[in-house]
Amino acid sequence: MDSITIPNIIIEYIGDSLKWIHTVWNGEKVQEGISYYGYSFIEGDEIDRFKNIIKQWKNLFFLAPNEFILTGNYLLDEEQYEKSLVSKNELMEVFDSCVNMCEKALAGGNKILHNGI
Repeated sequence: MDSITIPNIIIEYIGDSLKWIHTVWNGEKVQEGISYYGYSFIEGDEIDRFKNIIKQWKNLFFLAPNEFILTGNYLLDEEQYEKSLVSKNELMEVFDSCVNMCEKALAGGNKILHNGI
């Protein structure tokens, strides 16, 4: 089985747009988005929607410099937002891998499994 590791900062950063897909959480019920702590299946037309969301984020991040900072969650103990250095080339590879996986799943009539943290 193919697998892709998407950095947590990216999942959190694009998380609102991932709520536009419907997935089956923990093998039980359909929810919006992906399960952050459990697992979720992306199936059927939702794979195509997921692929298109990823492609659009790729297009946006393509405009970034080779390395850039993303602002993450607010850290109460440190009283500041987390900052993460991102490599554009590495992120482009992750997005390309996601798109390729979606295309393979669609061609084969398969599902995509997302494992949360």
